[in-house]
Amino acid sequence: MDKATVASETDYLPEKATVEHVVESDIPQVSDVPQISGIPQVDVNPPNGTTTGSQAQPTEPVVPISVLLFSGPPGPKDCRGTATINIQLPKPGSQHSTPKCYNVPGVAQCGTFIANMDDGCQARLFNEPNCLTFANLAVFTPEQRAVGGLLRSIEITCGIKGVTPAPLNLPGLKLPPNAQQAVGK
Repeated sequence: MDKATVASETDYLPEKATVEHVVESDIPQVSDVPQISGIPQVDVNPPNGTTTGSQAQPTEPVVPISVLLFSGPPGPKDCRGTATINIQLPKPGSQHSTPKCYNVPGVAQCGTFIANMDDGCQARLFNEPNCLTFANLAVFTPEQRAVGGLLRSIEITCGIKGVTPAPLNLPGLKLPPNAQQAVGK
């Protein structure tokens, strides 16, 4: 038995139980805790949607802008083979708004394209050197994902603003003339 048995708890004890000392609890209840003065209080979720701190918190962790191409094909999760080219671009992505072509030594069959979504980076993948014969487009994401293809050159562009399209406003389907609507049971 603990030392802070409340008096009303003795009503629920078995008849043969012995109570050595019944005391009132001296632990303050939530309603009894005084407000702390001199410390600024902060709303966790402010009503107007703005942050209360002095700096805005990033929405995602900062990830460097990087491309890693491999000689082997893509596997179930990662690229296989040896790394043939590693391109690291300084942040922010908006300074790389002019497309730049990179020739791959040999042929790459797989690549990972990593950057924050705010950087707005994409890589156009080409089958021929000097960015000829377009093959695919890879969008940079914060997660490491394998993109496959036979690549001899890539063209990287950043600072692309993402646009969310408006939802489709499709009217309801109309029945042809003299048709009846099917009714379920």
